[in-house]
Amino acid sequence: MLYQIYRAAELDGCILMFFLLLILYALFGVKARKSLPVYFLGGLAMYIVLYYLTFFMLPAVFSASGAANPRHPYWYGFLCTAVSALVFSHVLLRGSPVVKLTYILFYLSFVQLFKITCIPLYSAEDSMPANLYRWLDMLTSLLLYVLLGLFTLLCSRVKLPDTKGIFSPKYLLALYPPASILLFYGIRYSGAEVFSRYSEESLAAIILVAMPLLYYLFASMLRFFAEQRRLDQALDRANAQVERYRLSAELEDRLKLERHELKNRYMYIHTLLRQEKYAQLDAYLEQEIGQSIDALSTISTENPTIDYALNRKIRQAQNAGIKIYSEVLIPAAVPVDDAAFCTVFLNLINNAIEASLDEEQPDIHITLKCVQGYLYCEIANCVRAEKITSNPELQTTKPDAANHGLGLRIVRETIRKSDGMLQMGLDSNYYKASFMLPLRSDVDDQSASDE
Repeated sequence: MLYQIYRAAELDGCILMFFLLLILYALFGVKARKSLPVYFLGGLAMYIVLYYLTFFMLPAVFSASGAANPRHPYWYGFLCTAVSALVFSHVLLRGSPVVKLTYILFYLSFVQLFKITCIPLYSAEDSMPANLYRWLDMLTSLLLYVLLGLFTLLCSRVKLPDTKGIFSPKYLLALYPPASILLFYGIRYSGAEVFSRYSEESLAAIILVAMPLLYYLFASMLRFFAEQRRLDQALDRANAQVERYRLSAELEDRLKLERHELKNRYMYIHTLLRQEKYAQLDAYLEQEIGQSIDALSTISTENPTIDYALNRKIRQAQNAGIKIYSEVLIPAAVPVDDAAFCTVFLNLINNAIEASLDEEQPDIHITLKCVQGYLYCEIANCVRAEKITSNPELQTTKPDAANHGLGLRIVRETIRKSDGMLQMGLDSNYYKASFMLPLRSDVDDQSASDE
């Protein structure tokens, strides 16, 4: 009984209308929270008025299937749905009306194609048991609602750009497929004799026009992804070069400063000697020079770039109150790509220092050595237990998470281009980031000769 009422009253149109209103609300959101009931109730009410009361207002719209059983034309339900949804979404929802119209047409064409797919079931209504047909009909309707939910999820994940203007010519590419499908099947089932005779030819023409458009969209998408990858790579290279240039500039400024300080100290010592102020000279050498020597890191690998990177970051960490433990066992002037090492090391040590700032007893361990033709470096920073418990993956909690992850992207890209290896993860109460960069062939030859 309920099924007969459901079909006789064509309530599936109301349900589909509600789904469309729900999709548009999920994608755009209402302008004002108090207008939400007006949006849903008003949209459904307008659809009901246009669809069910048209027989009394515009009787010429109905097909002449019999005075006792008039029925709507096939296209009329889609028209009522599109008009009602577009009007209320434009008035009460945010966003451009063109974008909303695009979603509405895609929604209706999706429903239309699903119904066309179910034509074999509808055609067998008179040849199969009534109970079986009823269950299959309800199951297909339920399947349609599920697919519409998934379609809504897809639209929310991959949204169309919301234009500020009223119209954008680019939307012709997106509007053509759903609009042409709705137009074709609307006329196809309207009973037009001439169109029914050439329906296959008309569909072929629609698809023929759509082929270059779909190809253009597909090619544009591939070009976009390829261009995005090139831009990402260029950004990675630019960041690596900027880091290297900044490091070189800081090294040069530091050397200039130290030369200037050395000159001043030499002049002061020379003055004390000429004035024979030996006690004052002894105190100066004991306090000033001794403290300066103690403040400097003792790491010296005879590689100026690596030495400066290590010592600079060690001093930075010590100034921040972080204990640094280092184990550096590499040969003199180790032949490794300095730019790659500094890019990876500086990004990883910056992350370690930043993560250690909110620790109660921060400490960082740095290990640097040569292992089987590779320069191996490990950076381990202490992580308190409660932080691991609340965030086991140690995901960033910063609002600019995308920018925070740029350093790791640069690290991974540099490791990939250098044919190196990278490993990161938790080990006890330490987060360890280790990487290996290949040494040049002359190290391998030297190692072979030593053996």
